[in-house]
Amino acid sequence: MPVFLRRRTSPLKTDDYTKYRPFVREDFRECCAYCLLHEIIAGGEANFELDHFRPKSRPKFAGLINDFYNLYYACHVCNQYKGQLWPTTELSERG
Repeated sequence: MPVFLRRRTSPLKTDDYTKYRPFVREDFRECCAYCLLHEIIAGGEANFELDHFRPKSRPKFAGLINDFYNLYYACHVCNQYKGQLWPTTELSERG
């Protein structure tokens, strides 16, 4: 099973989160953060996307759109399934 290791410092500062893709891909060892499928098995890098872990569509996370550490490497299926899902405040408080 892969172990993901995020780098300690963001590799660059940018207002375009897509420029982080090669670094996020490397941090996640070319595997989906959610199902752990390696891109070789999933049909290649083209079937992977950058997921905003804290959804960019939620106003409270708007400031994290270009945050390197909010980006996860995800296969298309998992990214579409997760979408803008985020736990409610009540669920978060329960852990």
